Amino acid sequence: MKKAVLAFITIMLLPCSSVAAALSPNDFAFGMNINCDPGGAIYRFTLPEAVYKNVMRPDLGDIEVFNADGKTVPHLLRARQRKKVVSETITDLPIFPWYGQRRENEGTGISLKLDNLRQPASITVETGGMESSPRPVKGYIVDTRSMTTSFEALQLILGENEKDLLATVTVEQSRDLAAWESVVSCASLARMRFQGHEITSTLIPIRAGRGRYLRIRWPGREQTITITGVRAVQKDVGRHDDLELWSDAEPISGTCHRDSADDTVISCVYDSKGVFPVDRVKIRFPEKNSLKRLHFYSGNDAAGPWHDHGFGVFYSFSFDKTTLAENTLAFAPTTHRFWRMTMKGDFPGTDQPTLTLGWLSHDLLFVARGKGPFLLAYGRSQTRAANGAENSEDTGILRDLLNQKNEDIIKPATLQPANVLGGEDVLKPVPEPLPWKKWLLWATLIAGVAVVGAMATSLMRKMQR
Repeated sequence: MKKAVLAFITIMLLPCSSVAAALSPNDFAFGMNINCDPGGAIYRFTLPEAVYKNVMRPDLGDIEVFNADGKTVPHLLRARQRKKVVSETITDLPIFPWYGQRRENEGTGISLKLDNLRQPASITVETGGMESSPRPVKGYIVDTRSMTTSFEALQLILGENEKDLLATVTVEQSRDLAAWESVVSCASLARMRFQGHEITSTLIPIRAGRGRYLRIRWPGREQTITITGVRAVQKDVGRHDDLELWSDAEPISGTCHRDSADDTVISCVYDSKGVFPVDRVKIRFPEKNSLKRLHFYSGNDAAGPWHDHGFGVFYSFSFDKTTLAENTLAFAPTTHRFWRMTMKGDFPGTDQPTLTLGWLSHDLLFVARGKGPFLLAYGRSQTRAANGAENSEDTGILRDLLNQKNEDIIKPATLQPANVLGGEDVLKPVPEPLPWKKWLLWATLIAGVAVVGAMATSLMRKMQR
């Protein structure tokens, strides 16, 4: 009996020593062949939008790179960095009011005095009896001769009396104060306050040439704009990444409703249809001349829980063939699929605002181990962590190598159009596995108790004899 019980325990323990099968390309839904020149050790390409729409894990753990033998090779995902402002220099520039002409007969007084008490009667003409009124300011001349390098913008300082200003100005340049040419045909100036909010727009982007003087004026506007100072803005910027992508999130039907706790708040939920590394949102109102305070949240489920990304005042004004808008909010990157936007009052228009998500694709770097061609495979419901355990040590070595700024050994690669590998079936959720470990534990305990009981029974019989 003892031998039979031990044999049973041995059979039950056999599953513990089994080894999981290695992954193959058909374990993933889709794939893209990788084009790379021979002779390289490490290659790099940018993940396309289709990958983010078909992976199942927010950490992109269901991505692998295979060689021609169907074996995985070490790979590493690296987030791209946006353009960053390194420094900003502000320089005060001398300005001079540019006066217009007085109106005809303005500032001149003429009076007639008739004295008929004397004989003969006399008439006296008196002039200059009225005070001169100030000449109107038509614009300002800015002296830029002190600037030895170019600048990207002018920052205007408005007078305190400019409290409700919305106007357009032009900027011209000259070398001799006689001949002028336009450098900014139409720029918006604004200072508006309403219900505790303020809109201020006094920065004018400019690409000045060789002019030594600038002239700021407001054609067609009778009322003077008071400007007390002008500053030149110079920016030194880092690397610019031109791979910024924008995609519209899809409104989920029936999710726009008034909050149960506060019926003045409207909440709307959107689906991004992917796990994009979003780091900013943009709003497009259905109607022009709209102004709203919007709050944004994100989460992995349409029902929450939600992570707060902050709020902002968004607006879009159109006037004189010019648009003045503020419609973007930036924050730390997140791969949440669902987005929630809240606002007070009603929609600015009859339709829901359009939510556009901004993001930068990851770079994928892989080691060209084995024979090519290589294959990018993605999309799988049951996966390991990102940069799976099979190549975790090699991936760590690759990361350390790249941290040492060894960029010269990296060669570019491109991707071919996507093709189907395992198909949609591998994206379906896998049923929960049977709790065989728990069953094995209980079976082992029961078998052990049976062995001990059998041994005790045998010992008692021997003692009775």
